[in-house]
Amino acid sequence: MHDLQRLLFTASKLGRAPQLLEGSGASSALSKIVGRSPRRVLVVASRRTVEDIPGIASLIRHGAHHYGLIRPNPSVDDALDLSQAIEELRPNTVLAVGGGSAIDQAKAARLLKPDPRFLHSGLQGNTSSLRTEPPLLVAVPTTAGTGAEITPFATLYRGSAKVSLDLPQCRPTLQSLTASSP
Repeated sequence: MHDLQRLLFTASKLGRAPQLLEGSGASSALSKIVGRSPRRVLVVASRRTVEDIPGIASLIRHGAHHYGLIRPNPSVDDALDLSQAIEELRPNTVLAVGGGSAIDQAKAARLLKPDPRFLHSGLQGNTSSLRTEPPLLVAVPTTAGTGAEITPFATLYRGSAKVSLDLPQCRPTLQSLTASSP
């Protein structure tokens, strides 16, 4: 096991990082988690990511919902749009596949209520402006080095200014280090 993998494994056991699914069994483990009820899954990934990863495309063909409005450096409005989709679809799992932008947008959107009035207080750490029962978040990074799959914050932009939702609940529930999943 590589040093980084060992560190992540230890951190996940201590509750300081998402549970790590990696290695040859990661695809089947992720399939079991996500595949229980594909209609209750919301895949957050660009169209190109879906096209490039057959397992993700298959999941969508089998009934998972797809949200593909992913842009580099997601804005607070992007997060609110995705939050509205989560409110309407009521998934029990959000599967964020991609780089830091897709994962951060999903991290923020699953917690924030889809109402701009709650945005400022949520970004200030006021947990009363967050969903009381957010869906499970599974992060599948396709870009090395962003760290979005393990951090307890989501970076968004308001114009050219960075803002951050920085809460322990922001950390994904699971991370999978297999881009061919599920």
